[in-house]
Amino acid sequence: MRLEVKGLHQGYGDLEILHGIDLFTETGEVLALLGPNGSGKSTLVKTITGIMKPRAGAITVDGQDVMRMEPSEMAKVLGYVPQHFHYMPYTTVLETVLIGRRPYMQWSASDQDLEAVEHALKTMQILDLAEKNVNELSGGQKQRVFIARALTQSPKFYLFDEPTSSLDLKYQLETMMTMHELVRRQGAGMVVALHDLNLALRYADRAVMIKDGKVHRSGTPDEVINPRTIEEVYGVEAVITENERGKFILPYGPVDRKATI
Repeated sequence: MRLEVKGLHQGYGDLEILHGIDLFTETGEVLALLGPNGSGKSTLVKTITGIMKPRAGAITVDGQDVMRMEPSEMAKVLGYVPQHFHYMPYTTVLETVLIGRRPYMQWSASDQDLEAVEHALKTMQILDLAEKNVNELSGGQKQRVFIARALTQSPKFYLFDEPTSSLDLKYQLETMMTMHELVRRQGAGMVVALHDLNLALRYADRAVMIKDGKVHRSGTPDEVINPRTIEEVYGVEAVITENERGKFILPYGPVDRKATI
């Protein structure tokens, strides 16, 4: 399947944030959305998921307009994990994750629904938290709960807005590794907004660099993430090193600060 964004414009009030965004991704790959704060990554993800209606342009899955889908149909195609969570404070982890099965449920949860929830909890290593209230959890634990909820949807495309922002280093790596493997195993696709360029370089199949609400560059991570684009988009001097474990970005400092010292 193919998720495509064509000529997308979006904004808030009189302020336009996205200016004619074009991009695509297909099932079986991870697409990283990169760019500094305020570049429009979160707005783009929210618009793709249907939370915000585009001011202009189109979002399609295999040619079908996402905005014309019924909510239950859309939930089977797009699974969204926000940067900031909204939840009922006294619901358990199990109840919260079970909400992800709503598009498939009839009057009550089936054995298949409960199996999907258990599998998602195990995948995110939070099965031991199943009976805890969500409001009792740390920020990182909550992040894994909402990723698990998206897993139970079994969507064609996962859309994540900074999914590792509240996680410590170990769980950042484990979460990206798990999702990368899951995309391959399920034949799903993944669109993920990231700040960490090293995670994108390691786990993305393709990347889109956004600057001031426009696509600055797109292609493979090697084509997009390099010292020149890092300087152009982030204003940071950096080098890329390589060893037997892969490539890594080493930022040195702001380019404008270097010029004044």
